[in-house]
Amino acid sequence: MGLEEVKQDILEEAEKSVSEIINKASKEAEEIAVNSEEEMHNLNENSMEEYSKELVSLEKKELAVAKLEAKKYLFDKKKEIMNIVVEAAKKEILNLSKTNKESLLKALLSKAEKEFPIACVYCSESEMQIVKKNAKKSVNVLPAKISGGIIAENMDKTLRIDYSYDTLFNDIYEKQLHKLAQILF
Repeated sequence: MGLEEVKQDILEEAEKSVSEIINKASKEAEEIAVNSEEEMHNLNENSMEEYSKELVSLEKKELAVAKLEAKKYLFDKKKEIMNIVVEAAKKEILNLSKTNKESLLKALLSKAEKEFPIACVYCSESEMQIVKKNAKKSVNVLPAKISGGIIAENMDKTLRIDYSYDTLFNDIYEKQLHKLAQILF
């Protein structure tokens, strides 16, 4: 065997080895490509699932916020309507006829006298004449900045009862708020 033949054998063996290495590398590259494609597909599916879940969660949150805002708006409107009704009732009381107003003030004075002996009564200037007419002669009647009704005190000013229209309406409003809401709505 000559040098040429040895060289030829080495080249053939080298080509054979190179060919095997290339075939092996090609197969590995195909496997990597297939595996990469599968992983990419799985990642894509997982991303879509997560995106869908995030979207559903966001929609639920937005819906909850919208419902809360709607309830708040409805509550505010109902409260506004109730305030309008109360204000209308106050105006009606303030615009009572003189006879009806006198009956009301007389009843308030009587109710206050049952609590303690009255020495001083505060009332609005527009109702002073009616209160003076219906209060005992010993009672001092003084003007006050109230819309109507009376505020009564005892002699030493340690006891005071407030039967002013504003206080009476506020008490009724707070105590009867639930009933008022049921009637209106």
